[in-house]
Amino acid sequence: MRSAATIKVLGSALWALAFAPGAFADDIRVDKGRELAQLWCASCHVTSANQLTGADQAPAFQEIANDRTKTDKKLRVFLLDPHGGMPPLNLSREETNSVIAYINSMRPQKNQNPDPPDDYPDPDGPSTSG
Repeated sequence: MRSAATIKVLGSALWALAFAPGAFADDIRVDKGRELAQLWCASCHVTSANQLTGADQAPAFQEIANDRTKTDKKLRVFLLDPHGGMPPLNLSREETNSVIAYINSMRPQKNQNPDPPDDYPDPDGPSTSG
């Protein structure tokens, strides 16, 4: 009969194998998006922290990532049908998803809590000291 510890270790290993391929695929997609951004976008946009300059009118990828209104859907529509000063990129859907994954990898982590603004209500109520 197997010990409880052995079963626990095997269960943990199976769980990791079940979910690791998705994470690995995401990493590959982000890497592909980074490559595509360097190839197609870096002549106008600052696409990474290592790049010093881009065109004045083109927002940096980090700026796009920080803008919460730039959803995956909005980015997808924009990349598949560029407008404004953007040239037609002719990216496949998979390439588009990779560029979006790369931009999303730059977004602030969801579990980070920025300091609330000064006018944010105190959850403990008004201060009675002072």
